[in-house]
Amino acid sequence: MFLLVRPPGFGLPSTFMPMEQSKLVRLFLLLTPAFAGGAVLLAQGGCGDDLGNFLNPPKSTKTVPHPIDLLLPKELKIHPFTGARTLDETGKTYGVEARVQALDAYGDPTKAFGRFTFMLYNVAPGSGQKGELISSWYENLNLSTMEKNAAHWEKHWQTYEFKLRLNPPLAHGQPCILVVNFESDFSPRLTAELKFAAG
Repeated sequence: MFLLVRPPGFGLPSTFMPMEQSKLVRLFLLLTPAFAGGAVLLAQGGCGDDLGNFLNPPKSTKTVPHPIDLLLPKELKIHPFTGARTLDETGKTYGVEARVQALDAYGDPTKAFGRFTFMLYNVAPGSGQKGELISSWYENLNLSTMEKNAAHWEKHWQTYEFKLRLNPPLAHGQPCILVVNFESDFSPRLTAELKFAAG
């Protein structure tokens, strides 16, 4: 199966790309609206999340026997103490202090062994929805081992704590939306978001 791509407004020869049929369908659905406007938009940090999800949909999870599966993460919540502030006593390191709680089938806090990713957005004027991407954090957020998991666990609040460095700092009072995604071999992909004003 081949995909014929000719962006509008370009006189370059068409390019043929070998592609699996399932991926071809996903790519066509994603790119058709963009080509109609004459451009393909990619998110910051390489390929956009939407494009990556279409071409590489989340893999099936490993089966966990019942009733142990009830203790796996079923929902994510971003704790309201999350915010943009200085991250150390010196006041020289600035970023987002994110506190994330995973909940099991009973709605109780539980441990989450898997990979976290974070995206921080401006709030779009007028709509109150996600606007421009400010920054994203993908590296060193895999909590699949006992040691890494314990390093981020905060026992008192029963949340995971992440200190996400950000430079330059946000303007005081700037409205933002933080999005967190969680992926694991043992549970479906989970996501949560929180709107807050920078401190």
